[in-house]
Amino acid sequence: MAAPAGTADGGYAVVAEGAEDVSDVEMDVEAGGDEPRGTFDYPAVKGGYLSKGVFQLPCGVRVGRLRKLQVCGREVWLGPCWPMPPVTACIIVVLSWLLMKNGGKAPPVLMVLAYLMCWLVLVAFIRTAYSNPGVAQRYTQNPTRLEGDGPRWKYHEASQSYHPAGTKWCEECEVFIHGYDHFCPWTGTVIGGGNKPQFNAFISAIFITLTYRVVLLVIFN
Repeated sequence: MAAPAGTADGGYAVVAEGAEDVSDVEMDVEAGGDEPRGTFDYPAVKGGYLSKGVFQLPCGVRVGRLRKLQVCGREVWLGPCWPMPPVTACIIVVLSWLLMKNGGKAPPVLMVLAYLMCWLVLVAFIRTAYSNPGVAQRYTQNPTRLEGDGPRWKYHEASQSYHPAGTKWCEECEVFIHGYDHFCPWTGTVIGGGNKPQFNAFISAIFITLTYRVVLLVIFN
């Protein structure tokens, strides 16, 4: 699909007011109107530097290089570097065990609290790795014409879609992400608006747990 008329801007084409592209449009049939409806049907591109050589699982629904699954009634998202979360989880478990092994003379109650902190680190990590990172829906028709004086949308050639302000293209996941922060190879996925709170909780839990463990070693060793 050729980019609509507009001004080149860092690889994007800024959509001119009133521009339309009626090819490959999904209509909102339920609403009974002609408003473009977003989908998660991103075209396959070439893959990013980290995820390019990773085998993509055939299970679930493909969203770029992400996979969306339903597990026990819950939505689970697998990142493009999906083998990394189990590896990182094992590292967390082993390091936690090593930290607890040399517990010194700390009272059992304080050691139980330390174990609980290690468990919280693991839970926060799992929620970060398998939550929706904030995938933006893909629009093949320019929504600007329906929003009047609303924010202008930009056209992205690789995804052949329009995207609003506040989203950024992730080369590893090959999707647009709301509130994009960075791609984390340890979690195997991108960190965005959807899983940023879980990621912050994960980092905070690591810091608090390590600090608490060092204090126990200093006091009771």
